[in-house]
Amino acid sequence: MSTVDSKAAFEQRLTDLELQDLLPKFTELKWLTFGDFGFASSAPPGGDAATFEAEVLKPLLGEQRVLAAKVRRLYAQSYALAIAETEHATTGDDKPVAMNAAEREARRALLSERLSGFSLAGANDPSNKLIDRMAAILLKSEVRYVEWSKCSERSQELVDIPDVTALKVGKDGLVHQAFIPHDPSADCSTDLLLDLCWRRRALAADVAGLCSYECMHNWHEVMKAEYLRAPPAGFGRVTLAQCKAADEEVWRLVAASCRTGVGKKPGAIRTRFEEAFNEATRDFGVRLRMQPLPRGSSSSASSSSFPPAPPGQPRPDRELQTLRNQLNQAREQNSNLKRKMSTTSGVNLVQDWKKGKGKGKGKKDNRPRQAPAELRGKQLTTSNGDNICYSFNLGGCPDAAPGERCPKGWHVCAEPGCGKAHPIRGNH
Repeated sequence: MSTVDSKAAFEQRLTDLELQDLLPKFTELKWLTFGDFGFASSAPPGGDAATFEAEVLKPLLGEQRVLAAKVRRLYAQSYALAIAETEHATTGDDKPVAMNAAEREARRALLSERLSGFSLAGANDPSNKLIDRMAAILLKSEVRYVEWSKCSERSQELVDIPDVTALKVGKDGLVHQAFIPHDPSADCSTDLLLDLCWRRRALAADVAGLCSYECMHNWHEVMKAEYLRAPPAGFGRVTLAQCKAADEEVWRLVAASCRTGVGKKPGAIRTRFEEAFNEATRDFGVRLRMQPLPRGSSSSASSSSFPPAPPGQPRPDRELQTLRNQLNQAREQNSNLKRKMSTTSGVNLVQDWKKGKGKGKGKKDNRPRQAPAELRGKQLTTSNGDNICYSFNLGGCPDAAPGERCPKGWHVCAEPGCGKAHPIRGNH
């Protein structure tokens, strides 16, 4: 809601001019906003004084004229704001929209009373910039996707960071110096921080009057549930990239449904944006974007697809990278074998394999590995019969992380009965 149509902003201005005692009279006459009072008289400011006297002063003040000057001042301001909004709507001015402070705080207080379970403070307090983004969608009727990284909190705006100076081409075709206000970015690096970003986005939409907190919060809970859901066998977890693609698709569908406006229809309780948003979250194409994908696909293999591993457990993304390295090594060995077969007779190669000629061709090396002196008498294989890496236990294998597997074996402790993801040296 703009300043012109804000009841809270109008009441705040009445208080500033010490006209708060006239609020019941303004309410009775249905002059509740700047837009209402700006056209209360058929005479503009500075026009026919008798008309203004009969249409405004007498209904408000009666025979008293002590506050007449302040009423004229309020009328002039209301008229100027109403005319400015009309020019803004007709000229298509691209100036950034800023929600009135009194209106924003009034709505924030109402929202704080309505919600329970948390307070609108600290990390839950959306920034004024984020609220203005939502208000701009409502006032300009232009649906634009609100990035997760733009869902900043109010405390980030308290730091005094100077605006950036830039050059901009004006409507007159000339280059002007412009100031780009600081736009703080939110931290989405962990699941908890991302959840707080989603919460602030829903709160900002409610404060701006674009969409109720409950409607947008329900969609965020759907994304959270799909992200945390255990995948079926042979499939990877739903990634954050998939959730973001689904989120962007929801906003795209909302934009397609709200071409004629995003505000409330006459007599409606919810805005058209909220109705379209609620419908888009149930779209089949949106839910399809958050389905688990088979392991090995590009989406399921991304590093953002894995939630943080529990303490002491190997990270799945690192284990996947180790398996990739082993696959690349196997492919390289296969290529070398093919090149060798192209230069050597296949018959001789088979004969050599049967006879066991050459440097161990066709023979399986069953000789036990020679363990270093420090590891003699220790557990050199896992319970499954897989090798344990000697170099890792001696503190010097960079080929894999603790708990993972390198070409020489698993990176686990060789101390009998231990098997944890740390080297034996320095721990036993």
